[in-house]
Amino acid sequence: MPNSFLRHIFIAAIAGIVLSACASGPRDRGAGRGFNLNQAYATATELHARGKCREAAAIYFQVAMQGKGYEDAQYRLGECLIRLAGTADFSTDYLEGLVWLRRAAEAGWPEAQGALAVQYLEGPQNMRNPVEAAMWLNLYENNIGQKRLGFTPLATASIDRLKTTLNAADRAEGDRLAQSWRPVVWKPIASIPAGGRASRDRERDEFRQDGRRRPDGQRPQSN
Repeated sequence: MPNSFLRHIFIAAIAGIVLSACASGPRDRGAGRGFNLNQAYATATELHARGKCREAAAIYFQVAMQGKGYEDAQYRLGECLIRLAGTADFSTDYLEGLVWLRRAAEAGWPEAQGALAVQYLEGPQNMRNPVEAAMWLNLYENNIGQKRLGFTPLATASIDRLKTTLNAADRAEGDRLAQSWRPVVWKPIASIPAGGRASRDRERDEFRQDGRRRPDGQRPQSN
């Protein structure tokens, strides 16, 4: 699928995410008095474990919006949103989950990198990209973050499917891109008026390349 089409889809999804985030105001993003991030995260993970992704996602969002240092909440939010949306259709609901997965993966979170590899191989048909899948698999397998206490490994069956399905050429190109990859930490917008055009433009710029690599192997850089 042409990158330009995917880019427009991402723009629409990002605009919706930003508007919903900005409309809730800074208190909903955890800045309000009495909001305990640790308690909120614990509540969300408990709900998640019980299969209540819709309830968990609303809380994960508040934690994930803190940005750096909250990549696990971003990853879990992305997983929940994708589970709720399903992968049969290339929907904006699915893309919202994919955006959060990418934010955590681009920051170097190994669970998110493994999950992205699976999505690029087995997600909606018109967003599959074996080279991207191969690159994220490489980054996942070589991520020292796997030694982190509490790390949750990608299911063995998923890894086996990736390695069996990806051909040698895709693996080689994915490995090449992985060598030039550098982490990019997402920064939430806190100083731009709610719903302002500047906030939407900045978010659109962040994913204007739909998260894929340019011919030179580099990614669009966030500010």
